[in-house]
Amino acid sequence: MPATRPDLHELLATVRQELSELTSHVAAAGQFELQVALRALAIVARDAAQGHSADRAEREALAGLLGRPGSSSELNQELCARLRDGRLRYDDPELLRVLRSDVLTRLTIDNPHFDPRAKTKGHT
Repeated sequence: MPATRPDLHELLATVRQELSELTSHVAAAGQFELQVALRALAIVARDAAQGHSADRAEREALAGLLGRPGSSSELNQELCARLRDGRLRYDDPELLRVLRSDVLTRLTIDNPHFDPRAKTKGHT
């Protein structure tokens, strides 16, 4: 099946470009809102490019932790149920590894300047 044009990434780039060109024409009072919109579009573009692999990694990690396959929603519900009823402890090292990995992946999508290798206070 032929790809439709323009694709999502091209559309996002076009909208970002057009909004960027408006910057010099927007009154000072609207500059902040315009910058927020541009940053939000940048997050959407990064999520469109990287989000599917992050979702797949989360699903695979949760399936390994819980010992069963399932959708992200099913696995997250199972994780919550196990935490609630005590079958899985909140301080389980494997759980913490899975959660930390997922959070770091999502942060790198949301903030391209985030360095997942940087040590955070109190954590290694």
